[in-house]
Amino acid sequence: MSTALRENQIVRLEGLIVNYLCLCSSQLELTSTDDVGTKFFKCPTCSKTFSFAKTEEMKKYEQEQKDLRREATLEEITEILDLTIKLDEDIKSLVFLTFLTAYTKNEQVNVIVSGESSIGKTYVVSEVSKFFPNEDLIKKHGVSPTAFFYDDNRVLVDKTTLEKFTLVQPSPDASQEEKHAYREQKKNTAFLQDFERKIIVLPDMPDVKVLEKLRPVLSHDDRICVYSNTTPNPYGMRAKDVYVRGFGIFVVCTCTPYLDEQETSRTFQINPQWTPEKEKAVLGLINKRNSSPKFNTELESNPQRIWLKKRIELIKDTEINEIFINEELLTDIYKWFEGKRESSTPKSSREYTRLLSLAKAWCLFNLWNREKDENLNLYCTQTDIEVAKKVYASIVESSAYNLSPEEYAFFKHLEEIYKGTSTGFKVSEAHQIYYNKNKRPCSDKRLRNMLESFCREGLMRKDKQGQTFYYYIQEHKSQENQQELLSMSP
Repeated sequence: MSTALRENQIVRLEGLIVNYLCLCSSQLELTSTDDVGTKFFKCPTCSKTFSFAKTEEMKKYEQEQKDLRREATLEEITEILDLTIKLDEDIKSLVFLTFLTAYTKNEQVNVIVSGESSIGKTYVVSEVSKFFPNEDLIKKHGVSPTAFFYDDNRVLVDKTTLEKFTLVQPSPDASQEEKHAYREQKKNTAFLQDFERKIIVLPDMPDVKVLEKLRPVLSHDDRICVYSNTTPNPYGMRAKDVYVRGFGIFVVCTCTPYLDEQETSRTFQINPQWTPEKEKAVLGLINKRNSSPKFNTELESNPQRIWLKKRIELIKDTEINEIFINEELLTDIYKWFEGKRESSTPKSSREYTRLLSLAKAWCLFNLWNREKDENLNLYCTQTDIEVAKKVYASIVESSAYNLSPEEYAFFKHLEEIYKGTSTGFKVSEAHQIYYNKNKRPCSDKRLRNMLESFCREGLMRKDKQGQTFYYYIQEHKSQENQQELLSMSP
Protein backbone atom coordinates (compact mmCIF):
# COMPACT_ATOMS: atom_id res chain seq x y z
CA MET A 1 0.00 0.00 0.00
CA SER A 2 1.35 3.42 -0.94
CA THR A 3 2.12 6.14 1.61
CA ALA A 4 0.80 9.68 1.22
CA LEU A 5 3.48 12.20 0.34
CA ARG A 6 4.45 14.73 2.99
CA GLU A 7 4.87 18.42 2.29
CA ASN A 8 8.65 18.23 2.75
CA GLN A 9 8.83 15.70 -0.10
CA ILE A 10 7.35 18.19 -2.60
CA VAL A 11 9.80 20.45 -4.47
CA ARG A 12 8.35 23.78 -5.59
CA LEU A 13 9.74 26.47 -7.88
CA GLU A 14 8.06 29.88 -7.88
CA GLY A 15 5.05 28.33 -6.18
CA LEU A 16 4.61 25.48 -8.67
CA ILE A 17 5.39 21.79 -8.01
CA VAL A 18 8.33 20.64 -10.10
CA ASN A 19 9.50 17.46 -8.38
CA TYR A 20 8.76 14.79 -5.74
CA LEU A 21 11.33 13.19 -3.43
CA CYS A 22 11.48 9.94 -1.51
CA LEU A 23 12.36 9.84 2.19
CA CYS A 24 15.79 8.61 1.07
CA SER A 25 16.15 11.84 -0.98
CA SER A 26 15.92 10.08 -4.37
CA GLN A 27 13.70 11.53 -7.06
CA LEU A 28 10.40 9.67 -7.31
CA GLU A 29 9.15 8.26 -10.61
CA LEU A 30 5.50 8.65 -11.61
CA THR A 31 3.91 5.25 -12.22
CA SER A 32 0.21 6.08 -12.76
CA THR A 33 -2.62 8.59 -12.24
CA ASP A 34 -6.18 7.53 -11.36
CA ASP A 35 -9.49 9.00 -12.56
CA VAL A 36 -9.70 11.65 -9.81
CA GLY A 37 -6.16 12.93 -10.34
CA THR A 38 -4.32 11.06 -7.57
CA LYS A 39 -0.71 10.40 -8.61
CA PHE A 40 1.24 7.25 -7.66
CA PHE A 41 5.04 7.22 -7.41
CA LYS A 42 7.78 4.68 -6.85
CA CYS A 43 11.31 5.26 -5.61
CA PRO A 44 13.90 3.70 -7.98
CA THR A 45 16.36 3.38 -5.06
CA CYS A 46 14.40 1.86 -2.16
CA SER A 47 11.25 0.77 -4.10
CA LYS A 48 8.88 2.48 -1.67
CA THR A 49 5.58 3.67 -3.16
CA PHE A 50 3.80 6.96 -2.49
CA SER A 51 0.58 8.68 -3.52
CA PHE A 52 -0.27 12.35 -3.83
CA ALA A 53 -3.70 13.96 -4.17
CA LYS A 54 -3.96 17.72 -4.55
CA THR A 55 -6.43 19.54 -2.31
CA GLU A 56 -8.86 22.06 -3.79
CA GLU A 57 -6.81 24.86 -2.24
CA MET A 58 -3.65 23.55 -3.89
CA LYS A 59 -5.39 23.24 -7.25
CA LYS A 60 -6.72 26.79 -6.95
CA TYR A 61 -3.30 28.13 -5.97
CA GLU A 62 -1.55 26.36 -8.86
CA GLN A 63 -4.12 27.63 -11.32
CA GLU A 64 -3.61 31.17 -10.04
CA GLN A 65 0.17 30.83 -10.40
CA LYS A 66 -0.19 29.51 -13.96
CA ASP A 67 -2.52 32.38 -14.83
CA LEU A 68 0.02 34.90 -13.52
CA ARG A 69 2.68 33.41 -15.80
CA ARG A 70 0.67 32.88 -18.97
CA GLU A 71 1.35 34.73 -22.23
CA ALA A 72 -0.30 38.15 -22.02
CA THR A 73 -1.24 40.51 -24.85
CA LEU A 74 -0.90 44.27 -25.18
CA GLU A 75 -4.67 44.49 -25.69
CA GLU A 76 -5.20 42.98 -22.24
CA ILE A 77 -2.99 45.58 -20.60
CA THR A 78 -4.67 48.39 -22.52
CA GLU A 79 -8.07 47.11 -21.38
CA ILE A 80 -6.97 47.07 -17.73
CA LEU A 81 -5.48 50.56 -17.94
CA ASP A 82 -8.63 51.77 -19.69
CA LEU A 83 -10.59 51.28 -16.47
CA THR A 84 -9.19 54.61 -15.26
CA ILE A 85 -7.26 56.05 -18.25
CA LYS A 86 -9.70 56.72 -21.05
CA LEU A 87 -8.46 56.50 -24.64
CA ASP A 88 -4.79 57.56 -25.16
CA GLU A 89 -4.00 53.88 -25.87
CA ASP A 90 -0.55 54.57 -27.31
CA ILE A 91 0.48 56.92 -24.50
CA LYS A 92 -0.57 54.70 -21.60
CA SER A 93 1.00 51.63 -23.23
CA LEU A 94 4.29 53.47 -23.72
CA VAL A 95 4.31 54.77 -20.14
CA PHE A 96 3.55 51.26 -18.85
CA LEU A 97 6.44 49.72 -20.83
CA THR A 98 8.71 52.54 -19.69
CA PHE A 99 7.93 51.70 -16.06
CA LEU A 100 8.69 48.02 -16.77
CA THR A 101 12.18 48.84 -18.03
CA ALA A 102 13.09 49.74 -14.43
CA TYR A 103 13.42 45.98 -13.75
CA THR A 104 15.87 45.37 -16.60
CA LYS A 105 19.63 45.53 -16.23
CA ASN A 106 20.50 48.17 -18.82
CA GLU A 107 17.32 48.99 -20.78
CA GLN A 108 15.86 51.79 -18.66
CA VAL A 109 14.31 54.61 -20.69
CA ASN A 110 13.08 58.06 -19.67
CA VAL A 111 9.97 59.88 -20.77
CA ILE A 112 8.76 63.48 -20.73
CA VAL A 113 4.98 63.87 -20.78
CA SER A 114 4.16 67.36 -22.01
CA GLY A 115 0.94 69.12 -22.89
CA GLU A 116 -1.32 71.96 -21.91
CA SER A 117 -2.68 72.29 -18.38
CA SER A 118 -5.37 69.77 -17.29
CA ILE A 119 -4.93 67.53 -20.34
CA GLY A 120 -4.02 64.52 -18.16
CA LYS A 121 -0.20 64.40 -18.06
CA THR A 122 0.17 63.70 -14.35
CA TYR A 123 -3.00 61.61 -14.24
CA VAL A 124 -1.74 59.05 -16.77
CA VAL A 125 1.57 58.65 -14.96
CA SER A 126 -0.10 58.47 -11.55
CA GLU A 127 -2.57 55.78 -12.62
CA VAL A 128 0.13 53.61 -14.21
CA SER A 129 2.34 53.95 -11.11
CA LYS A 130 -0.43 52.37 -8.96
CA PHE A 131 0.42 48.97 -10.45
CA PHE A 132 4.05 49.12 -9.30
CA PRO A 133 5.41 48.52 -5.77
CA ASN A 134 5.51 51.65 -3.60
CA GLU A 135 9.04 50.88 -2.45
CA ASP A 136 10.27 51.28 -6.04
CA LEU A 137 8.64 54.67 -6.58
CA ILE A 138 10.34 57.97 -5.80
CA LYS A 139 7.86 60.78 -6.33
CA LYS A 140 8.99 64.40 -6.02
CA HIS A 141 6.23 66.99 -6.42
CA GLY A 142 8.81 69.76 -6.25
CA VAL A 143 12.57 69.49 -6.59
CA SER A 144 15.51 71.88 -6.91
CA PRO A 145 18.40 71.18 -9.33
CA THR A 146 20.63 69.56 -6.68
CA ALA A 147 17.96 68.12 -4.33
CA PHE A 148 18.70 64.51 -5.33
CA PHE A 149 22.23 64.91 -3.96
CA TYR A 150 21.08 65.99 -0.51
CA ASP A 151 17.80 64.19 0.24
CA ASP A 152 17.24 61.54 2.92
CA ASN A 153 17.55 58.62 0.49
CA ARG A 154 21.31 59.01 0.25
CA VAL A 155 23.61 57.03 2.55
CA LEU A 156 27.24 57.42 3.56
CA VAL A 157 29.46 54.76 1.99
CA ASP A 158 33.08 53.77 1.69
CA LYS A 159 34.41 55.05 -1.66
CA THR A 160 36.28 51.83 -2.35
CA THR A 161 33.65 49.22 -1.55
CA LEU A 162 30.47 51.37 -1.76
CA GLU A 163 29.37 49.61 1.43
CA LYS A 164 27.41 51.56 4.02
CA PHE A 165 29.81 53.24 6.43
CA THR A 166 29.22 54.70 9.90
CA LEU A 167 31.48 57.63 10.71
CA VAL A 168 31.89 58.31 14.43
CA GLN A 169 33.16 61.78 15.25
CA PRO A 170 35.76 61.76 18.05
CA SER A 171 35.08 63.64 21.28
CA PRO A 172 36.76 67.04 21.86
CA ASP A 173 39.22 65.49 24.32
CA ALA A 174 40.26 62.71 21.90
CA SER A 175 43.93 62.29 21.04
CA GLN A 176 45.48 63.80 17.92
CA GLU A 177 45.93 60.30 16.49
CA GLU A 178 42.17 59.61 16.83
CA LYS A 179 41.27 62.93 15.22
CA HIS A 180 43.70 62.31 12.37
CA ALA A 181 42.26 58.81 11.81
CA TYR A 182 38.76 60.32 11.71
CA ARG A 183 39.79 62.86 9.08
CA GLU A 184 41.38 60.15 6.94
CA GLN A 185 38.24 58.01 7.19
CA LYS A 186 36.08 60.98 6.24
CA LYS A 187 38.20 61.62 3.13
CA ASN A 188 37.50 58.07 1.97
CA THR A 189 33.71 58.38 2.27
CA ALA A 190 31.04 59.65 -0.08
CA PHE A 191 27.28 59.90 -0.18
CA LEU A 192 25.49 57.33 -2.36
CA GLN A 193 22.15 57.93 -4.07
CA ASP A 194 20.91 54.55 -5.32
CA PHE A 195 18.60 54.60 -8.36
CA GLU A 196 18.89 50.87 -9.16
CA ARG A 197 15.44 49.52 -10.14
CA LYS A 198 13.79 52.79 -9.11
CA ILE A 199 11.03 54.74 -10.84
CA ILE A 200 11.50 58.48 -10.29
CA VAL A 201 8.36 60.50 -11.01
CA LEU A 202 8.38 64.30 -11.24
CA PRO A 203 4.69 65.29 -11.59
CA ASP A 204 5.58 68.95 -12.12
CA MET A 205 9.03 69.99 -13.28
CA PRO A 206 9.47 73.62 -12.17
CA ASP A 207 13.10 73.93 -13.25
CA VAL A 208 14.71 72.43 -16.37
CA LYS A 209 18.06 72.51 -14.54
CA VAL A 210 16.91 69.38 -12.68
CA LEU A 211 17.36 67.37 -15.89
CA GLU A 212 20.52 69.27 -16.81
CA LYS A 213 22.17 68.09 -13.59
CA LEU A 214 21.13 64.50 -14.28
CA ARG A 215 22.31 64.29 -17.91
CA PRO A 216 25.03 61.65 -17.23
CA VAL A 217 22.47 59.51 -15.39
CA LEU A 218 19.78 59.89 -18.08
CA SER A 219 22.18 58.88 -20.85
CA HIS A 220 23.68 55.91 -18.91
CA ASP A 221 27.24 57.31 -19.16
CA ASP A 222 28.39 55.15 -16.24
CA ARG A 223 26.70 52.87 -13.75
CA ILE A 224 28.32 54.96 -11.02
CA CYS A 225 28.21 58.70 -11.75
CA VAL A 226 30.33 60.90 -9.48
CA TYR A 227 29.22 64.42 -8.60
CA SER A 228 31.35 66.78 -6.49
CA ASN A 229 29.23 69.31 -4.63
CA THR A 230 30.42 72.08 -2.34
CA THR A 231 29.07 72.18 1.19
CA PRO A 232 29.77 74.68 3.98
CA ASN A 233 31.72 73.70 7.10
CA PRO A 234 33.33 75.66 9.97
CA TYR A 235 36.47 76.23 7.88
CA GLY A 236 34.75 77.40 4.66
CA MET A 237 33.40 75.62 1.57
CA ARG A 238 34.52 72.04 1.00
CA ALA A 239 33.79 69.63 -1.84
CA LYS A 240 32.00 66.38 -1.03
CA ASP A 241 31.51 63.53 -3.51
CA VAL A 242 28.05 62.16 -4.19
CA TYR A 243 27.83 58.87 -6.09
CA VAL A 244 24.70 58.13 -8.11
CA ARG A 245 24.36 54.41 -8.75
CA GLY A 246 22.26 52.63 -11.29
CA PHE A 247 19.88 53.44 -14.08
CA GLY A 248 16.51 54.34 -12.69
CA ILE A 249 13.83 55.64 -15.03
CA PHE A 250 12.73 59.26 -14.92
CA VAL A 251 9.16 60.21 -15.80
CA VAL A 252 8.70 63.97 -16.02
CA CYS A 253 5.45 65.90 -16.52
CA THR A 254 5.64 69.49 -17.75
CA CYS A 255 3.62 72.18 -19.49
CA THR A 256 6.79 73.62 -20.99
CA PRO A 257 7.33 72.26 -24.52
CA TYR A 258 10.73 73.88 -25.01
CA LEU A 259 13.65 71.93 -23.58
CA ASP A 260 17.28 71.83 -24.54
CA GLU A 261 18.27 69.31 -27.18
CA GLN A 262 20.44 67.50 -24.63
CA GLU A 263 17.33 66.66 -22.57
CA THR A 264 14.98 65.84 -25.44
CA SER A 265 17.48 63.47 -27.07
CA ARG A 266 17.68 61.44 -23.86
CA THR A 267 13.93 60.90 -23.45
CA PHE A 268 10.72 59.91 -25.15
CA GLN A 269 8.55 62.95 -25.90
CA ILE A 270 4.84 62.17 -25.58
CA ASN A 271 1.60 64.00 -24.84
CA PRO A 272 -2.00 63.00 -24.05
CA GLN A 273 -4.59 63.86 -26.67
CA TRP A 274 -7.82 65.76 -26.17
CA THR A 275 -10.78 65.01 -28.41
CA PRO A 276 -14.57 65.24 -27.97
CA GLU A 277 -14.64 61.45 -27.57
CA LYS A 278 -12.05 61.58 -24.79
CA GLU A 279 -13.88 64.42 -23.06
CA LYS A 280 -17.09 62.39 -23.05
CA ALA A 281 -15.29 59.31 -21.66
CA VAL A 282 -13.45 61.33 -18.98
CA LEU A 283 -16.62 63.09 -17.82
CA GLY A 284 -18.37 59.71 -17.67
CA LEU A 285 -15.59 58.37 -15.42
CA ILE A 286 -15.87 61.45 -13.19
CA ASN A 287 -19.62 60.85 -12.86
CA LYS A 288 -18.99 57.23 -11.83
CA ARG A 289 -16.47 58.27 -9.18
CA ASN A 290 -18.87 60.83 -7.72
CA SER A 291 -22.05 58.76 -7.87
CA SER A 292 -21.00 55.72 -5.84
CA PRO A 293 -19.07 55.44 -2.54
CA LYS A 294 -18.14 51.91 -3.61
CA PHE A 295 -16.34 52.99 -6.78
CA ASN A 296 -12.78 52.94 -5.40
CA THR A 297 -13.38 49.72 -3.45
CA GLU A 298 -14.76 47.96 -6.52
CA LEU A 299 -11.91 49.31 -8.63
CA GLU A 300 -9.21 47.99 -6.29
CA SER A 301 -10.97 44.60 -6.05
CA ASN A 302 -11.14 44.29 -9.83
CA PRO A 303 -9.64 40.84 -10.71
CA GLN A 304 -7.76 42.21 -13.73
CA ARG A 305 -6.06 44.96 -11.72
CA ILE A 306 -5.14 42.51 -8.95
CA TRP A 307 -3.72 40.11 -11.58
CA LEU A 308 -1.56 42.84 -13.12
CA LYS A 309 -0.20 44.02 -9.75
CA LYS A 310 0.72 40.47 -8.72
CA ARG A 311 2.35 39.80 -12.08
CA ILE A 312 4.55 42.89 -11.76
CA GLU A 313 5.57 41.77 -8.25
CA LEU A 314 6.57 38.40 -9.72
CA ILE A 315 8.59 40.07 -12.47
CA LYS A 316 10.39 42.22 -9.91
CA ASP A 317 11.30 39.18 -7.79
CA THR A 318 12.48 37.03 -10.73
CA GLU A 319 16.22 37.07 -11.29
CA ILE A 320 17.02 38.02 -14.89
CA ASN A 321 20.42 39.01 -16.26
CA GLU A 322 20.15 40.59 -19.72
CA ILE A 323 17.68 40.49 -22.62
CA PHE A 324 18.86 39.81 -26.17
CA ILE A 325 17.38 39.97 -29.69
CA ASN A 326 18.65 37.60 -32.37
CA GLU A 327 20.04 38.90 -35.67
CA GLU A 328 16.98 37.99 -37.73
CA LEU A 329 14.65 39.96 -35.47
CA LEU A 330 17.11 42.85 -35.27
CA THR A 331 17.19 43.03 -39.07
CA ASP A 332 13.39 43.13 -39.11
CA ILE A 333 13.03 45.95 -36.59
CA TYR A 334 15.94 47.91 -38.07
CA LYS A 335 14.38 47.89 -41.54
CA TRP A 336 11.08 49.04 -40.04
CA PHE A 337 12.83 51.83 -38.14
CA GLU A 338 14.79 52.98 -41.20
CA GLY A 339 11.63 52.98 -43.29
CA LYS A 340 9.96 55.38 -40.87
CA ARG A 341 12.79 57.94 -40.84
CA GLU A 342 13.05 60.79 -43.32
CA SER A 343 16.78 61.24 -42.75
CA SER A 344 19.66 59.91 -40.68
CA THR A 345 20.83 61.98 -37.69
CA PRO A 346 23.19 61.37 -34.74
CA LYS A 347 20.10 61.15 -32.52
CA SER A 348 18.89 58.09 -34.42
CA SER A 349 21.11 55.78 -32.38
CA ARG A 350 19.46 56.84 -29.13
CA GLU A 351 15.98 56.53 -30.61
CA TYR A 352 16.72 53.08 -32.01
CA THR A 353 18.09 51.93 -28.66
CA ARG A 354 14.90 53.08 -26.92
CA LEU A 355 12.83 51.22 -29.51
CA LEU A 356 14.73 48.02 -28.70
CA SER A 357 14.14 48.68 -25.00
CA LEU A 358 10.38 48.60 -25.60
CA ALA A 359 10.70 45.16 -27.20
CA LYS A 360 12.81 43.95 -24.29
CA ALA A 361 10.30 45.35 -21.78
CA TRP A 362 7.53 43.28 -23.35
CA CYS A 363 9.81 40.24 -23.38
CA LEU A 364 10.33 40.77 -19.64
CA PHE A 365 6.58 41.02 -19.10
CA ASN A 366 6.19 37.55 -20.65
CA LEU A 367 9.47 36.14 -19.30
CA TRP A 368 7.95 32.74 -18.36
CA ASN A 369 7.13 32.15 -22.02
CA ARG A 370 10.49 33.19 -23.44
CA GLU A 371 13.72 31.29 -23.99
CA LYS A 372 16.09 31.60 -21.03
CA ASP A 373 19.65 30.30 -20.96
CA GLU A 374 21.77 29.04 -18.07
CA ASN A 375 23.09 32.58 -17.44
CA LEU A 376 19.52 33.85 -16.88
CA ASN A 377 19.49 35.78 -20.15
CA LEU A 378 16.14 36.17 -21.95
CA TYR A 379 15.62 36.17 -25.72
CA CYS A 380 12.97 38.21 -27.52
CA THR A 381 10.45 36.75 -29.95
CA GLN A 382 8.70 38.19 -32.99
CA THR A 383 5.75 39.08 -30.74
CA ASP A 384 7.96 41.39 -28.68
CA ILE A 385 9.20 43.12 -31.82
CA GLU A 386 5.66 43.67 -33.11
CA VAL A 387 4.52 45.12 -29.77
CA ALA A 388 7.45 47.56 -29.79
CA LYS A 389 6.60 48.64 -33.35
CA LYS A 390 2.95 49.17 -32.46
CA VAL A 391 3.67 51.27 -29.38
CA TYR A 392 6.47 53.28 -31.00
CA ALA A 393 4.60 53.94 -34.25
CA SER A 394 2.63 56.81 -32.70
CA ILE A 395 5.81 58.81 -31.95
CA VAL A 396 8.30 57.57 -34.56
CA GLU A 397 7.99 60.64 -36.80
CA SER A 398 7.93 63.24 -34.01
CA SER A 399 10.82 61.57 -32.16
CA ALA A 400 13.10 62.13 -35.15
CA TYR A 401 12.90 65.85 -34.30
CA ASN A 402 12.75 65.52 -30.50
CA LEU A 403 9.17 66.76 -30.51
CA SER A 404 5.99 65.45 -28.97
CA PRO A 405 3.28 64.18 -31.37
CA GLU A 406 1.19 67.30 -30.68
CA GLU A 407 4.06 69.65 -31.50
CA TYR A 408 4.96 67.73 -34.64
CA ALA A 409 1.34 67.74 -35.84
CA PHE A 410 1.17 71.51 -35.38
CA PHE A 411 4.41 71.99 -37.30
CA LYS A 412 3.13 69.84 -40.19
CA HIS A 413 -0.02 71.98 -40.26
CA LEU A 414 2.07 75.16 -40.48
CA GLU A 415 4.21 73.53 -43.16
CA GLU A 416 1.13 72.79 -45.27
CA ILE A 417 0.20 76.46 -45.18
CA TYR A 418 3.59 78.11 -45.66
CA LYS A 419 5.87 75.60 -47.41
CA GLY A 420 7.00 76.75 -50.86
CA THR A 421 6.27 80.39 -50.07
CA SER A 422 8.49 83.21 -48.84
CA THR A 423 5.77 84.34 -46.47
CA GLY A 424 6.51 84.37 -42.79
CA PHE A 425 4.03 84.60 -39.94
CA LYS A 426 3.83 86.37 -36.62
CA VAL A 427 3.05 84.80 -33.26
CA SER A 428 -0.44 86.31 -33.35
CA GLU A 429 -1.08 84.55 -36.67
CA ALA A 430 0.21 81.26 -35.22
CA HIS A 431 -2.32 81.65 -32.38
CA GLN A 432 -5.15 81.92 -34.89
CA ILE A 433 -3.90 78.91 -36.88
CA TYR A 434 -3.70 76.83 -33.69
CA TYR A 435 -7.23 77.84 -32.70
CA ASN A 436 -8.65 77.03 -36.13
CA LYS A 437 -7.00 73.60 -36.06
CA ASN A 438 -7.77 72.53 -32.48
CA LYS A 439 -10.91 74.57 -31.74
CA ARG A 440 -9.36 75.90 -28.52
CA PRO A 441 -6.76 78.56 -27.69
CA CYS A 442 -3.17 77.93 -26.65
CA SER A 443 -1.32 79.87 -23.98
CA ASP A 444 1.11 82.43 -25.39
CA LYS A 445 4.07 80.97 -23.48
CA ARG A 446 3.34 77.45 -24.67
CA LEU A 447 2.90 78.45 -28.31
CA ARG A 448 6.09 80.55 -28.34
CA ASN A 449 7.99 77.63 -26.83
CA MET A 450 6.67 75.34 -29.57
CA LEU A 451 7.90 77.74 -32.23
CA GLU A 452 11.30 77.91 -30.53
CA SER A 453 11.40 74.09 -30.52
CA PHE A 454 10.82 74.09 -34.29
CA CYS A 455 13.72 76.54 -34.69
CA ARG A 456 15.90 74.41 -32.39
CA GLU A 457 15.40 71.41 -34.67
CA GLY A 458 16.10 73.38 -37.86
CA LEU A 459 12.51 73.10 -39.07
CA MET A 460 11.98 76.87 -38.93
CA ARG A 461 13.97 80.04 -38.68
CA LYS A 462 13.16 83.29 -36.87
CA ASP A 463 13.91 86.70 -38.40
CA LYS A 464 13.39 90.12 -36.87
CA GLN A 465 11.81 92.78 -39.05
CA GLY A 466 11.63 96.09 -37.24
CA GLN A 467 10.21 95.32 -33.81
CA THR A 468 8.42 92.11 -34.89
CA PHE A 469 9.69 88.57 -35.17
CA TYR A 470 8.57 86.47 -38.15
CA TYR A 471 8.85 82.70 -38.45
CA TYR A 472 9.61 80.94 -41.75
CA ILE A 473 9.47 77.29 -42.77
CA GLN A 474 13.08 76.21 -43.27
CA GLU A 475 13.36 74.45 -46.62
CA HIS A 476 16.56 72.54 -47.30
CA LYS A 477 17.56 72.52 -50.96
CA SER A 478 19.19 69.57 -52.67
CA GLN A 479 22.74 69.89 -54.01
CA GLU A 480 21.43 70.35 -57.58
CA ASN A 481 19.18 73.21 -56.49
CA GLN A 482 22.03 74.84 -54.60
CA GLN A 483 24.23 74.81 -57.72
CA GLU A 484 21.36 76.31 -59.75
CA LEU A 485 20.91 79.12 -57.21
CA LEU A 486 24.66 79.85 -57.17
CA SER A 487 24.81 80.07 -60.99
CA MET A 488 21.96 82.61 -60.95
CA SER A 489 23.62 84.83 -58.36
CA PRO A 490 25.57 87.92 -59.66
